[in-house]
Amino acid sequence: MLNETFSIFIQKPRNHLYINDREIIPLQKTVVIGKITVEMETINIDSIEIYVDGVLKYKGNETQWLFDEKAFGTHEIKAVGYHDSETCEDSVEVFMVNW
Repeated sequence: MLNETFSIFIQKPRNHLYINDREIIPLQKTVVIGKITVEMETINIDSIEIYVDGVLKYKGNETQWLFDEKAFGTHEIKAVGYHDSETCEDSVEVFMVNW
Protein backbone atom coordinates (compact mmCIF):
# COMPACT_ATOMS: atom_id res chain seq x y z
CA MET A 1 0.00 0.00 0.00
CA LEU A 2 1.43 3.29 -1.08
CA ASN A 3 -0.46 5.87 0.97
CA GLU A 4 -2.19 5.87 4.35
CA THR A 5 -5.23 7.85 3.15
CA PHE A 6 -5.85 5.98 -0.11
CA SER A 7 -4.45 2.74 -1.50
CA ILE A 8 -4.99 -0.27 -3.74
CA PHE A 9 -3.66 -3.80 -3.22
CA ILE A 10 -4.13 -6.90 -5.39
CA GLN A 11 -5.11 -9.67 -2.98
CA LYS A 12 -5.80 -12.34 -5.59
CA PRO A 13 -3.99 -13.78 -7.46
CA ARG A 14 -0.84 -13.70 -5.35
CA ASN A 15 1.76 -16.37 -4.48
CA HIS A 16 -0.46 -19.43 -5.01
CA LEU A 17 -1.41 -21.99 -7.61
CA TYR A 18 -4.93 -21.28 -8.85
CA ILE A 19 -6.94 -23.67 -11.02
CA ASN A 20 -10.16 -22.30 -12.55
CA ASP A 21 -10.34 -19.46 -10.02
CA ARG A 22 -9.75 -21.70 -6.98
CA GLU A 23 -6.74 -21.32 -4.70
CA ILE A 24 -4.96 -24.70 -4.52
CA ILE A 25 -1.61 -24.37 -2.73
CA PRO A 26 0.78 -21.58 -1.70
CA LEU A 27 3.83 -21.05 -3.94
CA GLN A 28 6.77 -18.65 -4.16
CA LYS A 29 5.30 -17.34 -7.45
CA THR A 30 1.79 -16.92 -8.83
CA VAL A 31 0.58 -19.59 -11.26
CA VAL A 32 -2.90 -19.50 -12.81
CA ILE A 33 -4.47 -22.31 -14.84
CA GLY A 34 -7.77 -21.25 -16.38
CA LYS A 35 -9.67 -18.07 -15.56
CA ILE A 36 -8.99 -15.95 -12.47
CA THR A 37 -10.91 -13.26 -10.62
CA VAL A 38 -8.59 -10.40 -9.77
CA GLU A 39 -9.59 -9.13 -6.32
CA MET A 40 -8.38 -5.84 -4.88
CA GLU A 41 -8.48 -4.22 -1.47
CA THR A 42 -8.95 -0.46 -1.68
CA ILE A 43 -9.05 2.46 0.72
CA ASN A 44 -10.69 5.73 -0.40
CA ILE A 45 -10.40 4.94 -4.13
CA ASP A 46 -12.80 6.69 -6.52
CA SER A 47 -12.07 4.60 -9.62
CA ILE A 48 -9.91 1.68 -10.73
CA GLU A 49 -8.11 0.71 -13.93
CA ILE A 50 -6.71 -2.76 -14.55
CA TYR A 51 -3.97 -3.35 -17.07
CA VAL A 52 -2.58 -6.63 -18.40
CA ASP A 53 0.88 -6.20 -19.90
CA GLY A 54 0.26 -2.45 -20.18
CA VAL A 55 -3.08 -2.80 -22.02
CA LEU A 56 -6.16 -1.33 -20.31
CA LYS A 57 -8.69 -4.13 -19.66
CA TYR A 58 -11.07 -2.61 -17.12
CA LYS A 59 -12.13 0.85 -15.95
CA GLY A 60 -14.70 1.39 -13.22
CA ASN A 61 -15.12 1.13 -9.47
CA GLU A 62 -15.60 -2.60 -8.88
CA THR A 63 -12.93 -4.31 -6.75
CA GLN A 64 -13.17 -7.57 -8.73
CA TRP A 65 -12.49 -8.27 -12.39
CA LEU A 66 -12.57 -11.62 -14.24
CA PHE A 67 -9.50 -12.34 -16.39
CA ASP A 68 -10.79 -15.01 -18.76
CA GLU A 69 -8.94 -14.25 -21.99
CA LYS A 70 -6.73 -16.80 -23.70
CA ALA A 71 -3.24 -16.49 -22.25
CA PHE A 72 -0.01 -18.45 -21.99
CA GLY A 73 3.17 -17.34 -20.27
CA THR A 74 4.17 -14.62 -17.86
CA HIS A 75 1.94 -11.55 -17.61
CA GLU A 76 1.83 -8.44 -15.43
CA ILE A 77 -1.51 -7.53 -13.89
CA LYS A 78 -1.51 -3.93 -12.64
CA ALA A 79 -4.26 -2.16 -10.73
CA VAL A 80 -4.27 1.65 -10.64
CA GLY A 81 -6.43 3.46 -8.11
CA TYR A 82 -7.52 7.08 -8.48
CA HIS A 83 -8.37 9.44 -5.64
CA ASP A 84 -9.09 13.03 -6.68
CA SER A 85 -6.08 13.92 -8.85
CA GLU A 86 -3.70 11.39 -7.25
CA THR A 87 -2.97 7.77 -8.12
CA CYS A 88 -1.60 4.65 -6.47
CA GLU A 89 -0.91 1.25 -7.96
CA ASP A 90 -0.05 -2.36 -7.28
CA SER A 91 1.01 -5.11 -9.64
CA VAL A 92 1.61 -8.84 -9.67
CA GLU A 93 3.43 -11.07 -12.12
CA VAL A 94 1.59 -14.29 -12.98
CA PHE A 95 2.38 -17.31 -15.09
CA MET A 96 -0.93 -18.06 -16.78
CA VAL A 97 -2.29 -20.88 -18.92
CA ASN A 98 -5.84 -20.28 -20.15
CA TRP A 99 -7.15 -21.84 -23.35
